[in-house]
Amino acid sequence: MVDRPRRGVPGDGPLQQDDAAPGEVARPRRAMLAEPEAAAPEPFRFAGRRLGTDPQNPDVLSPAAARAITDDGRDSSPAMVAQPHSARPAASPETAPEPLDVGPIDPEEHEHEADEHEPGAHEADEHEADGHELVALPGQPAVDEPPSAAPIDQPASFTLVARHGPRRAAEASPAEPEAPRPIVRRLLDALTAARPRRSRLRGDIEGLRALAVIWVLLFHLRVTGFGGGYAGVDVFFVISGFLITSQLLASVRTRGRLNLVDFYGRRAKRLLPAATLVLVVTVLFGWAWLPRSEWQLLAQDSAASAVYSLNWFLAARSVDYLAMDAQPTAVQHFWSLAVEEQFYIVWPLVIIASLAVARWRGWPRVAVVAGSLGVILVASLAWSIWYTQHDPGPAYFVSTTRAWELALGGLLAAAVPLLHRLPQVVASLLAPVGLAMVVASALVIDQQTPWPGSAALLPTVGAGLVVLAGSVHDRNLTARLLGWGPLPWIGMLSYSMYLWHWPLIVFWTARDPELGVWEKVVIAVLTVTLSALTLRFVEDPVRFNVPLARRRRTTLVLAVAAMATSLIASMALLSQAPRLTTVDPLAPDATVVATPASPTPTPSGTPTASASTTTPAPFPTPKPVVGDYTGALSLVHNADVGGVPTIRSDLGSALRITRAMSPSPDVAVQDLPDAYRNGCHRRKGESRLVRPDQCLLGDPAGTTRVALVGDSKMDQWQPALDLIGKRHGWRVQGLGKSGCTFSSGRQFADCDAYNAALIQRLLADPPDIVMTSTYAETDQLAPGMIDLLSQLQRVGVLVVLINDNPTPPGRTSIYQCIGRTDNPVECEFARNRGHGAATMADVAQALPEAEFIDMNEWICPPGLANCPVVLGNVFLYRETSHLTSTFVRSATPILERKLVEAGVAHGPVLPLRAR
Repeated sequence: MVDRPRRGVPGDGPLQQDDAAPGEVARPRRAMLAEPEAAAPEPFRFAGRRLGTDPQNPDVLSPAAARAITDDGRDSSPAMVAQPHSARPAASPETAPEPLDVGPIDPEEHEHEADEHEPGAHEADEHEADGHELVALPGQPAVDEPPSAAPIDQPASFTLVARHGPRRAAEASPAEPEAPRPIVRRLLDALTAARPRRSRLRGDIEGLRALAVIWVLLFHLRVTGFGGGYAGVDVFFVISGFLITSQLLASVRTRGRLNLVDFYGRRAKRLLPAATLVLVVTVLFGWAWLPRSEWQLLAQDSAASAVYSLNWFLAARSVDYLAMDAQPTAVQHFWSLAVEEQFYIVWPLVIIASLAVARWRGWPRVAVVAGSLGVILVASLAWSIWYTQHDPGPAYFVSTTRAWELALGGLLAAAVPLLHRLPQVVASLLAPVGLAMVVASALVIDQQTPWPGSAALLPTVGAGLVVLAGSVHDRNLTARLLGWGPLPWIGMLSYSMYLWHWPLIVFWTARDPELGVWEKVVIAVLTVTLSALTLRFVEDPVRFNVPLARRRRTTLVLAVAAMATSLIASMALLSQAPRLTTVDPLAPDATVVATPASPTPTPSGTPTASASTTTPAPFPTPKPVVGDYTGALSLVHNADVGGVPTIRSDLGSALRITRAMSPSPDVAVQDLPDAYRNGCHRRKGESRLVRPDQCLLGDPAGTTRVALVGDSKMDQWQPALDLIGKRHGWRVQGLGKSGCTFSSGRQFADCDAYNAALIQRLLADPPDIVMTSTYAETDQLAPGMIDLLSQLQRVGVLVVLINDNPTPPGRTSIYQCIGRTDNPVECEFARNRGHGAATMADVAQALPEAEFIDMNEWICPPGLANCPVVLGNVFLYRETSHLTSTFVRSATPILERKLVEAGVAHGPVLPLRAR
């Protein structure tokens, strides 16, 4: 007869069928053997002993008898059979069974090998204990299933039936010849040869895994229409919460307790082999392939990934993971694995604490566990919504904003007994709704959507509905659709695909930033190929290794060794990374005055190549500044002029590289103003003002008070203004904030709050001078800048506008170019005014009384077709388009003279030659 669909709990054993029971997850339909005719029960026997049976069911072993079998056998030799004697088939001389024995059978060993959000499979038949195949006799539950009728608070009775190796029960009797399998099927079998042959998957979950990893891959490949593909990570979180909680609750059901060593050993064996391989390969390939400028950050992120704490490192760095111009490291995707691992550490402890409370108060255990998960869900969701609105950068990475997604899956696992009361027709309706929500999340969400926050409810609730429906009715149309074709196989590869795809993209784009269609196809094919090989030769051989399954503590020791291997590789790369060393362009040994008259003097009245507003008096013998490290001063035509100098017409010596560049392009990103090191530059997420006595530059006792406001394009000039302030008695205070234009126009929450508080302070206690600049090019911010600056002008504040500097294309293209060539001329870029130059011009036009300082001619000299990246042996750029502090310091004498010319500063000026 063919039995009806039945349901069970996720297990390491095959997806068997049995009567529905509370807490059990739907299992696929399968044909059952015909039930034997009713007969008087005969005793169970094991090793010549009669075993007791359950008083309520004489066909089933009692718990004590089952434990006796479990505790007695310690040999993994050909398998045992514990069943009524009459149920055994007669043995012919040719088919007589081998001597019976029992390996160490652990009920928890046959639960789902529930794995992480990206990964591969909740395969049913993953025997990590002894390699025996577990089968169910007609009408009897399989050992890998928790008792179908026993709630979590009751002990379980079960029947043990094992057969050596991965043979099927049907192999005991003659079978029809197997039809030839398609070549694709044979290939897939070869790739998964290390796993038990009776492995069966829950199609809806595997299909969800496949969709999630495909969404992430398409998003990172920047395929049009998949701007919300990053939501696939949130789908993984829900699935992981469901499977891991199911496994933990099943352990409580079968054992009455949790074995932390066993649980952590399982997770280490599942996660670390592939993760260690990818980390080590990425570090080695990064050392050989990436520019030296990226080694240090790659090493730091790899080390954090090895100990599963990268998400907090990225949150502290306030990396905007979704920014189009962001260039994260090749291991930055490990942040989500860090969230998972932290979940694995905390989740069992939460359940243990819940069980302790339930025992103490005498409350139902599942109800207390579900209540704990519900509290976590509500608290984390509320925090996620608030934090995402106020500080979206760190909110994307921290575990506290993602815990509710894992709790959602865990709550579903705890509520399975109640879910079984739902009619199957309801499940059939909920499943397509959930699938539609998951699909919509990849298509309608984009990189401008605040995330995770409330928007993450779309994919997570959708995934939860699909899992819920599959737990009630495993054969609904949506579950069958998700289990169709290659989707389960892709779901099985999803962990390795997630690990491999991002390093491949980063390494490819390091040499070719623009990916064509065929390049994207090649990356996708390489991802699948490496993932299949990793599954076959790394994941499964370790995952199904018999000795490791028996020795959990050994597994943990090997896990520590694997993490140490990744750390050693990371530290080795870090030791090879270059260190920041700079020179002072204004020091006596950095600049000298040339004695030859070069270039040819410019006759009076003849326009020069300079765009300076000052026409200096001609010199009979112009003295250009030359030397090893002169930066902007290398452009000076007449070093003895009292005002703003003119720019040389012959720039060959300024562009010529005669010494190692300072700073080295490999570490130019570290050549920052001190404000970034002492916390004076307000980062995203920070809206509190510094005190009036903090973050002071120049002369702290100076009588002229100067406030520097705006974004990082203002703060980049701090090294020069610090020296100018010391010379002119300025008490300079840095009040800049990252990405926050000094404007009343709406930007982001903490920026708006910061500007509102800042303008109130400045109006209440006006400084003498306010200087600002911006990177923003939006027309909406210029009116807001005019609004705030005009308010300051009305209370007597002198406003100074410093124009934005020319912008290289892309965040790291200059570094990558320098890393590939010895000739910096090849890295020059098309001249432009600067990203925020249009905004600054609009503000200057609206505020004619403000002083407008433009240094761009000394950054990208007129007469050149392209903008250089090196002047006077000084490297100009760091990060997106910021100037290095070394170059800014070299431009200090010129900036000072422009300020004196504008009437902002008074008194003697720095010489344009060596002091």
